[in-house]
Amino acid sequence: MTSSHEVMVGIDVSKDKLDVAVTGYSVSQVNNTFVAFRGWLRRLLKKHRVSRVVFEATGGYEKWLILALEELEIPFARVHGTAVHHFIKARGQLGKTDAQDAVALLEYAGWMNEKTFKEGSVSTSSLKLQEWHARLRQLKQQYRSEKNRLKATLLDNDIMVDIRRHVKQLEKQIDRCKEKLVALIKAHCSMKEEYRRLQTMPGVGHEVAMAWLCYGQGLTNGQRASASAFCGLAPLNRDSGKYKGHRSTGHGQPVLKQMIYMAALVGIRYNPPLREFYEGFIKEGRPPLVALIACARKLLMWLRAMMRDQIDWQEMDVYKQSIKKA
Repeated sequence: MTSSHEVMVGIDVSKDKLDVAVTGYSVSQVNNTFVAFRGWLRRLLKKHRVSRVVFEATGGYEKWLILALEELEIPFARVHGTAVHHFIKARGQLGKTDAQDAVALLEYAGWMNEKTFKEGSVSTSSLKLQEWHARLRQLKQQYRSEKNRLKATLLDNDIMVDIRRHVKQLEKQIDRCKEKLVALIKAHCSMKEEYRRLQTMPGVGHEVAMAWLCYGQGLTNGQRASASAFCGLAPLNRDSGKYKGHRSTGHGQPVLKQMIYMAALVGIRYNPPLREFYEGFIKEGRPPLVALIACARKLLMWLRAMMRDQIDWQEMDVYKQSIKKA
């Protein structure tokens, strides 16, 4: 029978093994396979209720954890390594071993509030989307590289024939990847509706909508500033004493940042409210790139509002006001 005692779990993930720290127990090791970890979890659940599990994002090695935790319906969060690194430094820990990291993650789990914990949640459906989207980006990169090689190859016809053949194969693979992504999105009613809704805004096409569904599912939660920072669009201060440094953007989710930037680049031409916002910055004498980043941030806020309120672009107040002005 399950005990009424609740425990938290911190897990340090590596390729072959997991170092697991549980409240009130010493650190143990489990093989990093689905069967081994699920069996360990089931034995733990016979003794205790697990309130939360925390682990770092580790380049895909955490996928078996996520599958097992979802199957057993245990709350978990995949946290950013930088946040945990600073937490460990704040504890005064100088050494580093896998067991020490597992204990630090356990303490970090206890420190996290409910909002921070929810921000680290991830589902297998979103992970599958991310994997297919990553594959699509890889194929596109190969396609661009091969097209450049074709232009650079001038003398040997056999090489040109070989490259053209590879380019055709890549085109078919890219189309197949896109079809798979759309099929995965349409298999979920909520994602299908969000995919349609996002594209009602001028400048936002299927590429931006796909990137949002893959990487931006948590953007509707939390503060506006945290959403901008997540996408790498927040101006970061560089001040100390009398020194006032130059504000600049940085870090952030790279794919989402790129997609929203491109949507803003198109939007300042074809989205009247965004064009008006951009022209206002230019009239103030701001550099065009600064104005463009501000537009990307504004576009992000509008997309968040659309997803939060579940409305199309044509139902937004900013769109209705622009129609009245026109």
